[in-house]
Amino acid sequence: KETRLRLIDSIEKRINASVPVGICLSGGIDSSIIASVTKKILNKDIQTFSIFDNDVRYDERKNIKLIVNDLKVKNTSILLKKEKNFERLEKLIKYRSAPVATISYYNHSLMLEKMKKDKIKIGILGTAADEIFAGYYDHFLLQLSVLQKNKKNIEFFNSQKLFFNQFAKKFIRNPLLKDPYKYIKNPKSREHIFDEYKKISKFLISKSNQKFSEIKFTKDLLRNRMLNELNIETTPVILNEDDLNSMNFSIENRSPYLDSKLVEFAYTLPSNMMIKNGYNKYLLRQAFKDVVCKKVILNKKKIGFNSSINDIFDLRNKYILKQILNKNSPIFEFIKYDKFKKIMYQKKYENYLSKFIFSFINANIFLQKFY
Repeated sequence: KETRLRLIDSIEKRINASVPVGICLSGGIDSSIIASVTKKILNKDIQTFSIFDNDVRYDERKNIKLIVNDLKVKNTSILLKKEKNFERLEKLIKYRSAPVATISYYNHSLMLEKMKKDKIKIGILGTAADEIFAGYYDHFLLQLSVLQKNKKNIEFFNSQKLFFNQFAKKFIRNPLLKDPYKYIKNPKSREHIFDEYKKISKFLISKSNQKFSEIKFTKDLLRNRMLNELNIETTPVILNEDDLNSMNFSIENRSPYLDSKLVEFAYTLPSNMMIKNGYNKYLLRQAFKDVVCKKVILNKKKIGFNSSINDIFDLRNKYILKQILNKNSPIFEFIKYDKFKKIMYQKKYENYLSKFIFSFINANIFLQKFY
């Protein structure tokens, strides 16, 4: 009840405006809750905006359509196209004087560009719900580690492990996150955060010696990871990217999940309430199960706001290849040219390679313009 009341209050504060407001609807439960509360509880007419991806790994149009039909609201969908995307990325990097962090924020810029054309002045995002209410797959394993330490929780530990194996495990693409005993065996294991670093390091001329580090906020392993994500790692990067994109298109960015009263309350809750019955963000789901379309709120699969590099760029385009594989680019002071050139002619890319190529293209453009 308290989670529900505080989030409704936060959404109400941020949805009230004398200018047009748009909600970024990804199809996940975070943005679906915002849209559903705004329409069904606050009785506000809303406009929603979504990105449609052709890659089945990242396509959330089914959930988006379920929410739009349930709420009977206007939805403007942006279908990813490859035309002029390289030029658009160049403009974004020039505006920012920095590379775009991930494909997600490139997609976000497309959405905001459309929102500006539709005269939207405020964009509402579901930023940081994962970091506050335990939304990542490694959070399942971190919680199991916390439960296993307390003998009083042994029955709950066994049931949580069973639910993880039955319901969550099949959706996890990263092989490093499939072992329920991962953090029980090694509480300091963080190699999955670097996402196939060993494979990517083969492209580097000089290997990085940088080691992962985190601040110790608490002895609770799950909470400590979440606090590092919220304060140091994930959320600050997301907010920086959100704000850069929003300012570029003269749109104000508002994030209801980052309301201070809601965040402070959420971090007083015990770890065993964060994930339950195979559901991450269990409290959020329970708090709004009567408001959000059931097929969405009960969906255990987490897709994330992402795309494949092949949906963003035509890597067969001669102009793009010429720019990417320019031997005189400063990027090849760091990356092995011949090694990288080989992967440019693949038809499909694993998730880690797709991310790497996008990062490479960003760094390449940035260095050629500013180095």
